Amino acid sequence: MKFVSLVLWLSLCSVALVAQTQVQIINYNVENLFFPYDDTDSISPDKEFTPEGNRRWTYGRYKDKLARIGQVVANIGGWNTPAIIGLEEVENEQCLLDLCKFGVLRNYRYQYSHRDSKDVRGIDCALLYHPKQFRLLHHVFISIPVEGRPTRDIIYASGLLHGGDTLHVFLCHFPSRRGTGDTDSRRMVARNTLQIRLDSLLRQNSMSKIVVMGDFNEAPSEQFSPLHNLMSNFEDHGKGTYKWHGVWSCLDHFYVTPNLLPYVHTEIYCPDWLLEDDLQYLGKKPFRTYQGYRYAGGYSDHLPVWMAITLP
Repeated sequence: MKFVSLVLWLSLCSVALVAQTQVQIINYNVENLFFPYDDTDSISPDKEFTPEGNRRWTYGRYKDKLARIGQVVANIGGWNTPAIIGLEEVENEQCLLDLCKFGVLRNYRYQYSHRDSKDVRGIDCALLYHPKQFRLLHHVFISIPVEGRPTRDIIYASGLLHGGDTLHVFLCHFPSRRGTGDTDSRRMVARNTLQIRLDSLLRQNSMSKIVVMGDFNEAPSEQFSPLHNLMSNFEDHGKGTYKWHGVWSCLDHFYVTPNLLPYVHTEIYCPDWLLEDDLQYLGKKPFRTYQGYRYAGGYSDHLPVWMAITLP
């Protein structure tokens, strides 16, 4: 009788585990992932990141950076395959083809959503997704109508998860704090553009499950109603994804709708090998590809963030 009860209990546990849908999502500003040969067809051709340019950006260095990005994704995923990966600062489609073709990611069979935006630096967002975990239904590129200095598009994608839920994803890279002109007003335009899209989506279905992620170039806040920011607690405890003049801040965020909040877990991924000693301000800082114009062979000036959604 005890044996039968044990078998029944194990069976019920197995059914409960199968019934759950877990989705892992990564966001990573990979810092200047440029193809090493000048793309003359690009909206913003770049000569700095070429073998002859100031960075001496060779094909070997490019391949090494691709391998490092793949290493980050594989280590975050562990035994699981991340369902969705948001990348910022990707030059063009060739970079994505190579990223998915070389190194550890070649076995993951990711598909992606990307287009060349009008960004003056020629760097864009790209959304990678695993089609068996996130079956793409629709995607669109949303231009941000800033004047004077064009910026990156917002990527919107909706897809079906294993359990049949529809997940809506927005990937953003808002205008930088640095540069000329009023950068705050440019980010305000980006925020308003995103909020209009969120409002429209929630008017159609108030129970939509939405994830907004990306590099917002500002501290966490509850600015996209009714979504919740998942990174505020990290910055409150002195943690961050980016270090500037010795101070950590969370520029890279996840926002979710209230109906996802009970089911999410979020982390900043910061193993020792993604960091190096901060000789000027002490402590640690992200291990970058370049220090100024000196090639350092690191990863990025940002740390990646990831979240897991476990839906019943």
